[in-house]
Amino acid sequence: MATTLLSFLGRGPYAPDGKRKPYLKTQYQFDSWTSPEVTFFLHAALDWLRGRRGMTPDRLVVLGTSGSMWDELVLALCTAQSNEDRRRIDELCLHLLSRVDEQKTGHDDLDQVQKELAHVLKIDVHTELIPNGRTQEEQAQILKALQRHVRDGDRVILDVTHGFRHQPMLALGAAVLLARLRNAKIEEILYGANDMRAASGPAPVVFLRWLLDLLEWADSIGQLRAGGRLRSLTRVVQDGKLQKALADTAFLLATNQVHQAGVAAKKCQLALAQVDPDPVLDLTRDAIDAILAEVAGCQRDAQGILNVARTALREQDYVRTSILLVAALEKYEEREGVSLDPERVREIRNLRNSLAHASPRSDTAIKQALDSRREMEQTLQSQLDWLETQVNLKKEQP
Repeated sequence: MATTLLSFLGRGPYAPDGKRKPYLKTQYQFDSWTSPEVTFFLHAALDWLRGRRGMTPDRLVVLGTSGSMWDELVLALCTAQSNEDRRRIDELCLHLLSRVDEQKTGHDDLDQVQKELAHVLKIDVHTELIPNGRTQEEQAQILKALQRHVRDGDRVILDVTHGFRHQPMLALGAAVLLARLRNAKIEEILYGANDMRAASGPAPVVFLRWLLDLLEWADSIGQLRAGGRLRSLTRVVQDGKLQKALADTAFLLATNQVHQAGVAAKKCQLALAQVDPDPVLDLTRDAIDAILAEVAGCQRDAQGILNVARTALREQDYVRTSILLVAALEKYEEREGVSLDPERVREIRNLRNSLAHASPRSDTAIKQALDSRREMEQTLQSQLDWLETQVNLKKEQP
């Protein structure tokens, strides 16, 4: 598993008259470790990864525009080991100076930058020109560049300190894609917050990796609210007791053990109430509890099963919807000691049998339901509404 450090390179400070202003040296505070004074945050990040995390990158990828400060990057990171090295580095920086100011840095120029950085840092280095990212097409090119340099299973550290202000947002989007498409593990997202530095003292380093966890939570909550997928939460919940309770309940739901799922969901609610404070979980606690309450209703009555059946229909899981409909029907007739309209009951059972056993039916209504998604959803919705009406009528009777 290779470790890749991805970094953006910005244009740097320019005075109103168009003349370049020098980069100021700054110390950076990584938790308990303070970096030496450096011109680029990338320099401090490399030292921190090597010395404090024991994670020397196998690959450094620097992305910048034709006007990014490539010459300053070479000066900051390329320490001369000999007079020959110094002469070569000085000549390269002098060549890059005008190219950067005129925003004309080209691929041949970056080949030389890449070669010098690799020689000094003793790691694989890739430098790449990217567009400014004004349009959606340009932004997509930046995302492609980030993906191009990450291999399957890589550990990735993203440095979003320099570059245009919108590029960190693109980097966050890229991090999500890299995790999905390349199975990459995003170890950390770093921002050297020089703009948060006090009058004296180092600039704080902001660790942003938790934003990916937040996006995972958002995805899981979306699946939960759309289709009641409790298993989606097991990816993001950290509390072991709650995680196991959710997994057990999800299994019972997936195997249509509705009564047992209701009992298990109640245990989930108790475990959720006992979880230690967590900033993201606290934001989503009410939504999770509401879904669990619906599932817990499976233990009590037909209405609880119908609630879960509706979530299955929203998820377009027609087989589960029909199976849960029959379960709700049987629970209602058993609990109330009644027999419902035999024709409607037959329709519900026949559709369940057809879907569960993948068997074609001669019944005209079932053939029509199987004709399209629209027809299937209308049929199941009608059956749900009818059974719920029977349940509610019984409740209203004195």
